[in-house]
Amino acid sequence: WPLRLAGAGVIGLAAIAVLIGGQKFFPQQLHVVRVHDGQFKFDLREVPLLGPANAPRVLVSLFDYTCPDCHDLHRHLMAAQARFTNRFAIVALPCPLDANCNPVITRTQKKHEQACDYARLGLAVRRVDRGAFEKYDAWFFGQGTMPTLDQARQFARGLVGGTVLDQALQDPAVERLLKTCIALYRANGQRGGSLRLPQLILGQKTSSGPITRPDVLFGMIEEFLAAKEPW
Repeated sequence: WPLRLAGAGVIGLAAIAVLIGGQKFFPQQLHVVRVHDGQFKFDLREVPLLGPANAPRVLVSLFDYTCPDCHDLHRHLMAAQARFTNRFAIVALPCPLDANCNPVITRTQKKHEQACDYARLGLAVRRVDRGAFEKYDAWFFGQGTMPTLDQARQFARGLVGGTVLDQALQDPAVERLLKTCIALYRANGQRGGSLRLPQLILGQKTSSGPITRPDVLFGMIEEFLAAKEPW
């Protein structure tokens, strides 16, 4: 029996090695949110995230920093997180309604001019540091009126440093994520027939357009939290 124990020890060490190896080569499997039957995958360690990364549920929010309805929904979402004691997290994906970077848009409305720059700035802050992004998000949407691009850039520089921010803005990962956000926006439109923002993806359901009443949003999230299907 000592030989059997020795063999069991080797097998146990091998199993641990496989587990560690699996975590090394496939760590994203533990932190991935899949949308549209896996067509889109978002690593929670890389994307803008509001709320605990280990929350039992994660919803996806598509918004434009220059969209007034998106500002309203953001306020309701923060109230919902407080109401449901952080039982869900939010993947916050900027989708500019600006033809300069979004090919789905054929004509940019005046209020959405510079939306691409706002989106890249938010993604760059997140690229540097998740905690800094949460502070940036709270500041940006807590102003009451939309900050100018110069004000937003100045605040971001104060959070992460000017040189670091400039480097992040040049990081190809920022542009890749922006294009993924736009691709998801297009896919939502093809599936649901609406390209209105803001958009929420709660499991298998997608909401497009403004949600003006907090109680309506609370009801949607309560149903989402009670659903049996995984996110």
